[in-house]
Amino acid sequence: MYHYEVISDEYQFEEFIQALFNAKYSTQSFQLYGSKGTSQHGIDIFSTEKRIVIQCKKKDISRSDKTLREELIKDIESCLRELKQLQFSFNIFILATTTKRYTSVQDHAANLSENSPFEVQFLSWKDIERLIHQFPEVRKQYYPHLAVAESSSGNNRSILQEIKDSSIYAPVTQVAGDFYLKTDKSPKINILPPPTSIGGNPLLKKSIIDRFNKIGEEREKRFGKSAYGGMYGKFKRDFGIKKEEQWTRIWLWPAACAVQIIKYLDEKYSNTIAGRIEKAATKEGCIPKRPFLFKKEGELLSQLQVDRGYAKDCLHKYFGVTSRKNLTDSQFWQWISYLEEEVKRVYGEDY
Repeated sequence: MYHYEVISDEYQFEEFIQALFNAKYSTQSFQLYGSKGTSQHGIDIFSTEKRIVIQCKKKDISRSDKTLREELIKDIESCLRELKQLQFSFNIFILATTTKRYTSVQDHAANLSENSPFEVQFLSWKDIERLIHQFPEVRKQYYPHLAVAESSSGNNRSILQEIKDSSIYAPVTQVAGDFYLKTDKSPKINILPPPTSIGGNPLLKKSIIDRFNKIGEEREKRFGKSAYGGMYGKFKRDFGIKKEEQWTRIWLWPAACAVQIIKYLDEKYSNTIAGRIEKAATKEGCIPKRPFLFKKEGELLSQLQVDRGYAKDCLHKYFGVTSRKNLTDSQFWQWISYLEEEVKRVYGEDY
């Protein structure tokens, strides 16, 4: 079985899950719920016919498993709270995501199912890959370059029949000679990125996608899901990509262009709230600013799995105060340094 590349665009991922479930249940009843920027009550896709609702979560899988596990559990809890506002009933809630399969998240979903009027399911990318492999029509739509590879492996199948109504992919360096193709309609010709392009370098491509995701996650906190569309639209305008074209055409650009793209994306992130806090915290010769320290404290206390009462007792014991408001900037920094050492002590130096 193939290991399928994770769909990088959040909205295309939602459309892909919609198509996958329509194929799975042999229906067209699965629909996208709501629109960008509107209240979606914890779901992205629904089917009143099958009584199933789905929330799609595309995740940055470069982060630690611990962070992803905790985030997924919080996502499920948040969705269940919002589901109460839905105006129709359902039997199954599914969280579909791009992460690996986590037993702790599966266990949490199972426990919630026992105490809910509906079943709660966690669908990992591994589970999604199995569905992709079962439904060739979805595979051809979202992974058309695999259709040619599959057709060439069969002994009794016609290549012309297999690529009928689908896209043709080929490396630029391999297109040569006379080529004749007979189909019922004009095929759509796509070009796989050549080795010297941005898309031909997997690490370079991932670096750019990760930066887009990092900016998008920060913008989403302020503007909702519409933040992604605005971000990609601005990028296309700034780099001269036509409105009707996808921003991903950059994968065909020379690899040398990546330097300017990465610089552009880094500057965009530095102008987000998180980016400004990080920039202020890394200035030479100064103690990190309080907003950064507040954020860091929350992360460290969460990792230690202690409550605010623990923090209050420690502040009184070490600094003679019961509130962080009464700490000087230097004391606050010392307090964060202490918590960092505690995390290392509990989880090890390499944590």
